[in-house]
Amino acid sequence: MQTNKIILFAVFLLFQSRITFADSFDIFYLCVGSSYYEKDVNKYEEGFKGFPNAKGANRSARQMAELFDLIGAKDGINLVSTKKSFITKEKVFKGIDDIVQIVKKSKTKNPLIVFYFCGHGVSEGFGWNLFLMPGDFTHNIQANDIEDLSEDAIHALEVYDKLQATGLRYITLFDCCYEGDAEDVNVSSYIISNEGNNLIQSTLKIVRYMNEMHGDDPALFAIAPGNVALTVDNPLQTEYPEPVGPLCRRSLMIFYKRLNDPMGISLGDYVILMTNGDFDTQTRGAVSLWEWKASAMDELKKSKSE
Repeated sequence: MQTNKIILFAVFLLFQSRITFADSFDIFYLCVGSSYYEKDVNKYEEGFKGFPNAKGANRSARQMAELFDLIGAKDGINLVSTKKSFITKEKVFKGIDDIVQIVKKSKTKNPLIVFYFCGHGVSEGFGWNLFLMPGDFTHNIQANDIEDLSEDAIHALEVYDKLQATGLRYITLFDCCYEGDAEDVNVSSYIISNEGNNLIQSTLKIVRYMNEMHGDDPALFAIAPGNVALTVDNPLQTEYPEPVGPLCRRSLMIFYKRLNDPMGISLGDYVILMTNGDFDTQTRGAVSLWEWKASAMDELKKSKSE
């Protein structure tokens, strides 16, 4: 581990001016790793079977934080769990509030908040709401009980909306499973009219569109809805490899493969490489429906030239 840190520091000294977002963003990050989950069955609600520990989640969050520091982040918060101190919903949202306050106090010209989460994630088969599971989660909740899940788990859309409400630029990276079974939402005609069924279908499309997180600020998912995201080899640790999340692996590979690029890496370049299925054989391309328009790209080019 110490050898790896020395190597990374040497790389940082050699290429500090190059491994950065070419858009001249001032990066502020919140990296969350939830490796440990409650194992005391006496705290479980009846019917709850518990979550296995998420091996590699803490390492992924630490590795991402180190990466952002290496590329010149202004400040950041790294939240990781321990066996006695779990990641909780309250800690995550307090972390968001704290990093936003740090950004505002810094008065930097072009801040970009990076939110990264690695741990367990679950969903439901209707609107594909993604829930990031905190380590202290012990409730027996049906996957389609969105209201209860929203109360006890971390709704990814709530994270996205909370950052959007700040008016700051941001990117969210959900390095977790999007596990859930697709449900048939067609309702039999003898129960409800065709018009009612059409309304349900229209509402469903709206909800799914919202959970896809379209907009000017990118959201990246490790896997498509209904699927499991597996940890993969850490590209920076060869002697004693510890697995990391697929988004973490891709991020590390992108920045360290582009060290010699004097123009750096734009936010758009980063998202394109993260979603490129051919970039890395061990991982699928990240899922993102970020709709950057001509005006958004003009803004990036403008910030690059300043």
